[in-house]
Amino acid sequence: FAIQNALEGTYSLTCVAFDNSGDSAVSNVVNVTVKAIVNNPPTVEITSPADGAEFNAGDAIEITADASDADGSISSVVFYNGTEVLGTVTAAPYTYTIDNATEGTYSLTCVAFDNSGDSAVSNVVNVTVKAVVNIPPTVEITSPADGAEYNEGDVIEIIATASDADGSISKVDFYNGTTLMGTVSAAPY
Repeated sequence: FAIQNALEGTYSLTCVAFDNSGDSAVSNVVNVTVKAIVNNPPTVEITSPADGAEFNAGDAIEITADASDADGSISSVVFYNGTEVLGTVTAAPYTYTIDNATEGTYSLTCVAFDNSGDSAVSNVVNVTVKAVVNIPPTVEITSPADGAEYNEGDVIEIIATASDADGSISKVDFYNGTTLMGTVSAAPY
């Protein structure tokens, strides 16, 4: 005889044997204990980005978590920014990407759930997304020299150098006082 799906508890097992004459005998008592299955909860850790990392507005922030379960399997990993659910991943690799991140501070965590429904919370990773600060371009007239003199009717060629440390020059406008004389949209200016 087999006890199917034994429940937690203590059992005092005996049996009685009967022969064809109706006589019987009682067995010895065997005491057994059925323990509840103790599930070991999963483990989870955010491995990327590093705590304190800084990003620029518009960047993609990839969050990578390492999740495992010693006595089962991982059923899902839920990614959070504070209390806001960012997304859920149900299979390794456990990654979630914040696309086009906006300026601010982020408090990233994730919760891993195992096949028994137990869960574990990861370490907290704080990251900062900074506003992109544009560095203005530089421009300088290299010709003619300051104080140069010309005759009426002469052609005055104005040459400028322009650069942008964090981008490119889209155009250079040339002025006489406040009057726009012309625009050049490609080097040489």
